[in-house]
Amino acid sequence: MALTNYGLYTWGHSKYGQCGHGSTLDSKRPCLVKALAGVNVIDISAGRYHSLAWTLMEASGHGALGSMGSWAMMI
Repeated sequence: MALTNYGLYTWGHSKYGQCGHGSTLDSKRPCLVKALAGVNVIDISAGRYHSLAWTLMEASGHGALGSMGSWAMMI
């Protein structure tokens, strides 16, 4: 995986779709992950059978005891 100013690129084995190109075909060269084109990717991480792209996390609900990922309380 490589995160550039132009987008997220992945390559390698993709038996489980971990390259994020919508197929299980392996890729020998870096290919743009089109599903994330124009999306602000904050960070990336990869494992043997998965790839993660951190884009935006949103939550809604009560938020008691930090359950919404924030200890801030709205009044």
